[in-house]
Amino acid sequence: MTRWILLLLTLASILLMILTSSPGWMALGIAGALFGLVATVLAFAHVRIGAGSRQEELNDFEVEQLQKAVRKPDANEPPSA
Repeated sequence: MTRWILLLLTLASILLMILTSSPGWMALGIAGALFGLVATVLAFAHVRIGAGSRQEELNDFEVEQLQKAVRKPDANEPPSA
């Protein structure tokens, strides 16, 4: 939701920049457009990265596999090659 608001504000800044003849409003439009472009790109990238990432917690099977990998072998077992 925030990314769409940022996109609309960026477009409004660009529109302000194009339509104004005042230097003050032009500077405000340029600053808003630059800030908005960076913020919008980062917001869309954040959503895109979050959609493809794995969850950060392990399930029971993964915990069990890690415990097996970390356990020291018994003295009776031959070392694996």
